[in-house]
Amino acid sequence: MNYYYQSRRKKSGNKSNISGGLLAVTGAVVFLAAAAPAISGRFGQALHEAFFSFAGPASLLLPLFLSWIGIQQLLGEKKSRLKDSVSFLIFFLSFACLLSLFHTAKAQVAGGLGGWTGDAVSLFLIQQFGPLLVVLISSIAVFLSGCMLLRISPTNLFLLIKEKISQDLAQWKEEKAKAAVEKNLKKKLEKSKPDESKPLRQEETPAPDLGKIIESRLKSLASKSEPSKMQTPRTFKPASSQASSPSSSEAEGQVLLNPYEGYVLPDPELLTVTEKGAPSISKDELTANGAHLEKTLEQFGVKAKVIDIHPGPVITRYDLSPAPGVRVQQIESLSSDIALAMQAQSLRVLAPVPGKAAVGIEISNPHPAMVFLKEMLLSAQYQKNTKPLPLVLGKTTEGDSCVADLASMPHLLIAGATGSGKSVSIHTIILSLLFRFRPDEVKFLLIDPKRLELPVYSGIPHLYDPAEEPVNVKVVTQPKDALISIRKLIEVMDSRYQEFARMGVRNIEGYNEKARAQGVPHAAYLVVIIDELADLMITVGKELEEMIQRLAQMARAVGIHLILATQRPSVDVITGVIKANLPSRIAFQVMSNTDSRVILDSQGAEDLLGRGDMLYLATGAPKPVRLQGAFVLEADVARVIAFIKGQDFKPSYLSNKSASNGESIVDSEENRALLVRAARVVKDVEKVSGDLLRADKEIGSKYDLALTLLRKKGFIEKPKDTNRWKIHFELLDEFLADADKQS
Repeated sequence: MNYYYQSRRKKSGNKSNISGGLLAVTGAVVFLAAAAPAISGRFGQALHEAFFSFAGPASLLLPLFLSWIGIQQLLGEKKSRLKDSVSFLIFFLSFACLLSLFHTAKAQVAGGLGGWTGDAVSLFLIQQFGPLLVVLISSIAVFLSGCMLLRISPTNLFLLIKEKISQDLAQWKEEKAKAAVEKNLKKKLEKSKPDESKPLRQEETPAPDLGKIIESRLKSLASKSEPSKMQTPRTFKPASSQASSPSSSEAEGQVLLNPYEGYVLPDPELLTVTEKGAPSISKDELTANGAHLEKTLEQFGVKAKVIDIHPGPVITRYDLSPAPGVRVQQIESLSSDIALAMQAQSLRVLAPVPGKAAVGIEISNPHPAMVFLKEMLLSAQYQKNTKPLPLVLGKTTEGDSCVADLASMPHLLIAGATGSGKSVSIHTIILSLLFRFRPDEVKFLLIDPKRLELPVYSGIPHLYDPAEEPVNVKVVTQPKDALISIRKLIEVMDSRYQEFARMGVRNIEGYNEKARAQGVPHAAYLVVIIDELADLMITVGKELEEMIQRLAQMARAVGIHLILATQRPSVDVITGVIKANLPSRIAFQVMSNTDSRVILDSQGAEDLLGRGDMLYLATGAPKPVRLQGAFVLEADVARVIAFIKGQDFKPSYLSNKSASNGESIVDSEENRALLVRAARVVKDVEKVSGDLLRADKEIGSKYDLALTLLRKKGFIEKPKDTNRWKIHFELLDEFLADADKQS
């Protein structure tokens, strides 16, 4: 049975092949005979005349269609013969009609190129629709029937034509813009090259001789007698002292009159530079990367052209112009795929680039270059900066030095994970001020509960603590002491406002200008640096948050500025209140986009490279700017500090005194009453703790101040390696007895 059916199918297939071959050969012979009568004899001549009388050149389509059907049978293609026949008939008649219309319009003779078939169809249609509509109808019929015969979708054909036109147009535009892009790139590369007259050192420079530097600076001091102003452009020349004149109206926090005559500012030659700072990316590499980026995007169906390239020390930004209809979100969603294709360690999409109709793709350089603090200090952006408190931050993606003004920030929040470059950035900020200002111009209240980074500055004359005498001032490391210092700083702020009101000025710039004119001491800028904020928020969070809020809202006008740093950018550390009052922020590399949003209110910091790669959000800026932070060696920091300490100047300021009567923090009337109450509570319950003091109605929220007063008077102490308070009851009894006698 199976053999019978297989035999039938085999016989049927053989017949199909035979008929298909006959059709194909017959069609080919007829086509050649009709198309070339000169070589086909009388048969070809007769066939040619018959065909062209029937339908003109359109009749040649008949044998071609016959051969096409035969070839399909030979190939075994199962297609609808009826559909193909109807499509061919429409195509044949419409084409013959068009030929007849064309011939009669041009030649104006009887008959047309379409033969009597074309003439009959065209005459009938013209009588019904008119010549113009007949041309339109016939053309559409030829196009659609041809697409049906060739199995081509009209929509796809239109899209193919459109794409071809778009490619030709884009190629023309690309060639037109190529010269401009290469010219722009050449300028930026020349800008990023190091100064050949001052080549970078091939090895770390040896430590300079401090003695020789001090001696040379002191010699130059004698020849400089012109008084300096705080806003004069920095030239690393020693500033002369100001005129001395006693004043009885010195506000708290002001420096003493002319205590730093002969002070020598440190020189950038104290810092070192290594060969790692040299750029290492060529124009050919940048151009090739740009072409590869375009090709990568095209593979994912995104058409865009590189219109500009910004090579930087660590990352390079490629500015893309998306084709019409390409959404920015399409490019952003491909960031991981682009990074894989470009073999980039890190990739960040800046969409769009502020101020430009472009999308920025920031890709890490294969061989990053370091940015050293020394070259930043010698740059024109720092040397010619006339702002009150210029801070060296780093270099932009274009290779330009970024020097910000702390006075206009007016407060700064710094956050980043461990090893991201946060601590180095704090050192560069401090050093950029130490290289420019004397101790009577800028003072630092340094708070470091971790005791890791800031204690190295202990002993410099720029240190300041309103809760301590100058002889005892040091970097604050205890959270409770930090709270006292910040609370006392608020009193300094209030007293400065009173003094400014008395002088009839609105800010520290106006006050110092009047002070110079009247020969009275000027007010120093006070920079408060806290590293690590999280440690303080854990212990004294609520009250610290309120004090930071008050300082951030009011301290700018009187010359007090905050710099808060943390490696824990969580909402319980960087609270909404703190963020709202610190608009200027720096984000280093963080672990997640959630941490990035806590710092910057936007993601992006999670894609940074670390090691000084940062996003700087300036006050009022719509989007953060990417910078490579300036780097300074620990040995360089120690060398600068040793130079400053070697001049044997000590901290000098008015502290622990109110603007009116000069009472100390312990002996002021308010604090003495608080101390007496705290001493009675401790004596009555024979133990001491913050919760115990806070529970007392008269002490309440001042419990931490009460603890500090008890400790400073020696009534309580914590022995080494213990967390329990030791109470000296004999001192308490003696103190309370004296207090009872005075009352």
